[in-house]
Amino acid sequence: MSVALDWPAMAPVPEAPTRPHLTLVPPLPTAPERRPGLTRRGRLLRTLCVFTVAMIAVLHALDPAEPRPDLAVDHVAIVQVGQSLTEVARAELPALAVDEGIRRIKLVNGLQSSGIYPGQELRIPVNR
Repeated sequence: MSVALDWPAMAPVPEAPTRPHLTLVPPLPTAPERRPGLTRRGRLLRTLCVFTVAMIAVLHALDPAEPRPDLAVDHVAIVQVGQSLTEVARAELPALAVDEGIRRIKLVNGLQSSGIYPGQELRIPVNR
């Protein structure tokens, strides 16, 4: 048994268009190498550090921790139990007004408030 097949004739396939050949492109000029700059966070941190150092310097200049040298010390008084800064100023600097005496004692001792405690040594400025 032989069978004859009737296949349709194949049409010729058109040839694919050819691609253009690749060509070399000359290299682009290179930019000068830059070192990376600070990020936004880095600039903020640098600014905060500079500001903090500047504020510490200003605060230290305005309020030194050491007593003022322009007030000479005459002697040292030891605070007794129950004694206040007003009583010390009245007893040690009788020629001055009490508020002026308190101010001078606070300046020469570097006190921020009028609080004192028994046994504390207070430098008493010269009464001028």
